[in-house]
Amino acid sequence: MIDRKVSASYQNQAINAIKFYYERVLGGQRKFYNLVRPNKEKALPNVLSTQEMTAILKATTNLKHRAILTTIYSSGLRIGEVINLKIKDIDSNRMQIRVEQAKGKKDRYTLLSIKTLTLLRTYIKAYRPKIYLFEGLEGGPYSARSIQAFFKESCQKAGITKKVTVHTLRHRIDGPVLCHPSIGKRDRSALYPGTFRPRKLQNHRNIHPYDYQRV
Repeated sequence: MIDRKVSASYQNQAINAIKFYYERVLGGQRKFYNLVRPNKEKALPNVLSTQEMTAILKATTNLKHRAILTTIYSSGLRIGEVINLKIKDIDSNRMQIRVEQAKGKKDRYTLLSIKTLTLLRTYIKAYRPKIYLFEGLEGGPYSARSIQAFFKESCQKAGITKKVTVHTLRHRIDGPVLCHPSIGKRDRSALYPGTFRPRKLQNHRNIHPYDYQRV
């Protein structure tokens, strides 16, 4: 297995397939196999620095494209979540974004920064979307493939050599900005998209970590 460089997940799939064949297909007796299953590899994701993210956004000159990347970056959204956002999901009063039927078919709320809200208002005035926040040329949700394409182009313009994807932007929401002294220890858990609860910061009200950055 080592010589063939077979991944741990492939090895586990092979073991499970053999067990299924002998026990379910052939009707054999279910028994315990004394096999040592390989541990799944764990690799740290590539993370963009604040300077690199600034360069990417500056290289994105199209208003809609910049608004999409900024929303993903500042709110920690998946690409499938951002293209399904509707205008009604933007709550400017509570500074939240409602994400419907996200991963695991669960609704959740995530953060909305002042910078992102300002940019979205400028974008909406220019493009006049009807239902979805980001719509294609013929209406309906924007294409995920198009987002991946212009993100790759922006990375090239910005001189980013790291192997990054649109999903990489999600990892910036829990980066060094959470260490800002104005954000209390109790409030840091509220800044993670998966565990967000509407809550006011101890020292500064309605302050999003993205608003601290000079992007």
